[in-house]
Amino acid sequence: MKKIFFTIVVFLQIASIGYAGGLEFGINFGLATPSDKINDIYNTNKLKYGELQDSIAKMIADGLNSGYHLGVRLSMPLNEHFDFVGNIGYNSFPKSKITITDPANGNKLAELSTSTKIIPITAGLSFFPFKSILSPYITGELSFNYIQTAVETTYFGAEVPIATTPADNRFGFGFGLGTLIDLGIIDLNLEGKYNYLNLIGKETEEQDKHYLTLILGVVF
Repeated sequence: MKKIFFTIVVFLQIASIGYAGGLEFGINFGLATPSDKINDIYNTNKLKYGELQDSIAKMIADGLNSGYHLGVRLSMPLNEHFDFVGNIGYNSFPKSKITITDPANGNKLAELSTSTKIIPITAGLSFFPFKSILSPYITGELSFNYIQTAVETTYFGAEVPIATTPADNRFGFGFGLGTLIDLGIIDLNLEGKYNYLNLIGKETEEQDKHYLTLILGVVF
């Protein structure tokens, strides 16, 4: 499977060189939301008529508390409908906490907290039904993901760091929808994407890992 992934990436790179237009560079930022919090944050029941602006602002604030994304985007038109796209990103998910209490009296004995960083390197294609001032697209990509989780514990008020777990490398994929908005000198890029981290390389008891990104970017 790894050989297949490598072959596809090399093919896309060769195709982009052989038929491509100009190289475009972009930067982006936005929300990164783990799968277990997607329904809590992106819930239409929280959007109140008459308070829409405040509701959206709260949704964004809740999203940032769950994780954020920073990234660099390289794209190259292959023809009228397809672009080759490569990305490197940085996704940070804040600490989640587990409290350990004394069953006899309910007093807190210790608290474990974990934080996760994910760096994906991706290559794929974006399909444009048409290109104009507003250019919507569907995108799909293969990804190599560097995953690192740090663990700390607080025991009776004293914070004690535990050794960071070994970094994991996994192969996965992503797919999503987006649009480019032509502003003349630059383009704005809006995109929502589902990311599956560990399709290839996960261990026997390892759970599936996936998250959602919503980004705003500038393309030069």
